Amino acid sequence: MAKNTDMVNLKRLIDIGKNKGYITYEELNDDLPEEFMSSEEDIDDLMMMFEELDIMVIDESAKEEIEKSRRLKKKKMKEEERAQVRPELAESGPRVSDPVKMYLKEMGCISLLTREGEVEIAKRIERGEKQALNALLDCSIAVEHIIELGEQLKTGEAKLKDVINDLEDEDNYGQIGERKESLIQLINQISNLHQQCMEIRREMTKERCSEKKKKKFQADLKKKKKEIRELIDSFRLEKRQVDKMVTKLQDTVRGLEEAEKDLADCMLKAGGKPISYIKKHFPKINKAQNDDDIIQPLGLKKRDLAQIKEKVERAQGLIKNVKERTGMTPRQLKETLKKVEKSVDKAKKAKSELIEANLRLVVSIAKKYTNRGLQFLDLIQEGNIGLMKAVDKFEYQRGYKFSTYATWWIRQAITRAIA
Repeated sequence: MAKNTDMVNLKRLIDIGKNKGYITYEELNDDLPEEFMSSEEDIDDLMMMFEELDIMVIDESAKEEIEKSRRLKKKKMKEEERAQVRPELAESGPRVSDPVKMYLKEMGCISLLTREGEVEIAKRIERGEKQALNALLDCSIAVEHIIELGEQLKTGEAKLKDVINDLEDEDNYGQIGERKESLIQLINQISNLHQQCMEIRREMTKERCSEKKKKKFQADLKKKKKEIRELIDSFRLEKRQVDKMVTKLQDTVRGLEEAEKDLADCMLKAGGKPISYIKKHFPKINKAQNDDDIIQPLGLKKRDLAQIKEKVERAQGLIKNVKERTGMTPRQLKETLKKVEKSVDKAKKAKSELIEANLRLVVSIAKKYTNRGLQFLDLIQEGNIGLMKAVDKFEYQRGYKFSTYATWWIRQAITRAIA
């Protein structure tokens, strides 16, 4: 009877949490028995379950802040919806149906950039990309990807231009060969340092490792990670490779979230009991004779508990593997991903500004290539691809104006499309 009451209380809390988006610690303490929160591990399991259900657990004092934040968010969304109708397109007068004229009209509303404006945007792009890469390098996923690139360079599976972003088209074959060998040696150094980091982490997890040794290992680890970062900073990674690192991190976090969801499902099936409590009853599976035998005090059939056991072992195995591979807890990895995505968004926004401010340049160049086999809009589209490439390759430190640099890339893209 008590078990049923506990389950009813848990379901009621889940319903309240889903409706409001949160529950308070006071509500948890009032409605759940002590056995649900008897240890730190049990509390972590419970918090994980609510997190997977998108329910925040907060202090009573934080309720007003959340409600205030929601009201502001709703107000902002309404303002953004109203701003969707751009004033320059909502003017009275005849409607423009020609897509080229519409495109040119929209473009005319965008201000041209000064050299100072270009540099300011380029610095924001650089800052966003650097912050993203630094956050990625906090975990081993990015370093392992770079080591993998080194192996691909050795076998010829990857070309130098696929790996670094500052390779010029006019670089001759000899220069490219030298730079390739130099980069392979540099990545070998990164690989050796990474192996040392992995060995240090293994030593730190051993039971006989004292606190004094752990402190020394942590200092060594910090030093070696700094060396790795300095080596990676010495070359400019191709943007596509950074994108691949972000995708790998996203996939890893997605796998973790699925594992945590599986653990939360197992807890719910066992009446909301913590994973540590459920695991204590796994040995009873082999003692039960039939699949339909009820295993107490969980009140589950043998077959159901066996399925839970399989799920728990698989999920916890995956989480353990990720911890060992990355040197981070699931929470730390999620925080890292948030930092990376925020920084990537900053860089993307700045790139969009630089592209928009130079769309007129694309049109002026595209006009010179009309009547050569491609429609004007197709020429503009190809020119825009060249412009985006120029944004990725631009180095403001060299001192020239972006428009001068972009002209070459736009022409290249258009002439290749015509050919």
